Amino acid sequence: VARVVQRTGLTSEVVETALAQLGDPRASATAELTAALTTSPPAREVKPASPEGRAAQLLSVVILDAGHAPAIRAALERYRRQPPSRTRSYVCFYLCRALGEGHDDGSADPLTSILLDDPTEASYGLHAPPNAFVYRATPPFHRATAAVALGRIGSAGAAETLMTVVEDFDNALSVRNAAAIALGEVGNADCSPRLAALAAEYPEVITRRALLEAHRRAQLR
Repeated sequence: VARVVQRTGLTSEVVETALAQLGDPRASATAELTAALTTSPPAREVKPASPEGRAAQLLSVVILDAGHAPAIRAALERYRRQPPSRTRSYVCFYLCRALGEGHDDGSADPLTSILLDDPTEASYGLHAPPNAFVYRATPPFHRATAAVALGRIGSAGAAETLMTVVEDFDNALSVRNAAAIALGEVGNADCSPRLAALAAEYPEVITRRALLEAHRRAQLR
């Protein structure tokens, strides 16, 4: 999709319009694109996305490089400071994804801060059984996409952060699993013993497998 938009020459206009919808005072919206970028397809089960959530989603689709990373980081910080809400969760989720797609080294620090400093999902409380949803935190959990993005960027200190996330069971399963997968992108021989130890005792099979794969790949670096 990003390549198609790029070939039409509309990437900058799409990005600017999306950023304007997300409150960037310096971004210029194109009237013809605003409705297209903020209208959500019918979604009976999960409900339609808010205009901001839809704009952030499409922004994460069209980003191909780090050129707009500063503006995306600024938008992420604006929404990150907001109280919990469905719109905040979706916007932060997709903006973290956009930063990962841009492979911008300058985004490593804010993504690390999201993983280490923002409240864990368990800190919002847990639902009592038989509720199908474990956490009272509002999904989607943007800290999971922060972990994925950190792995895609591949910064030097990412492995330590990601292992810390995997070790903390106050993080949602999706967050810990995303961190384990990301370790496959950034882990190296120095991480290998710790990865092996984590994998040996990890209680969740899906994350244990991701850790084993990360350990295998780390040994090859």
